[in-house]
Amino acid sequence: ATSSIGQSESAADVTSPSFPARVRWARYIYLVVAWVFVACVVVQVFSAGSAIFVDSSRWELHTSFVRVFEPMGLLLFVAALFARFGLRHTLLTLCLPLLAGLQYLFIDLGRSSGFSAEFAALHPINALLIFVLALHLGQFAWRKTRELDPAPA
Repeated sequence: ATSSIGQSESAADVTSPSFPARVRWARYIYLVVAWVFVACVVVQVFSAGSAIFVDSSRWELHTSFVRVFEPMGLLLFVAALFARFGLRHTLLTLCLPLLAGLQYLFIDLGRSSGFSAEFAALHPINALLIFVLALHLGQFAWRKTRELDPAPA
C-alpha cells in the first residue's frame, strides 16, 4: 500500500482505525456529490425531454441548469485525489468534466456551417455516457465508503 494521493490502498489499510480522516472525509464528500451529480443528470435529461415534447420554452431550463452542476465534476476529481481511489477511478472521475465539455462541442459543431448537423446528434449519446459513468462512480463510491465502516464480524 502506498500513501501518495491517487494510489490504491490494501483492504487492511482501509479498515484500519489509523485511516486518515482527510481520506474518510474525501470519500464521504465524493459519495454525496456523485449521487447528487447522477440526480442532476436525470433532471437535465428530463428538462430536454420536456422542452422537446411539452414546451420549447423549457430549453432555457436545460441550458441554464447544466451550469449549476457541471462544476461538481471537478469537485469529484479533487475529492477522488484525496479519497485514494486509485489511478483508474481518479481518471474515470476526470472523464466527467471532459465529457461535459464535449456536450458543448457537439452542439456547437452541429450548428457550425462548416460541420455536419449530425455532430449535434452525438449530444444525447454523450449524455448517456455521462449518466452511465456517473452511476458507476456513485456505486463505486458507495462500496469504498462502506469499507470505511466494516460490519462487525
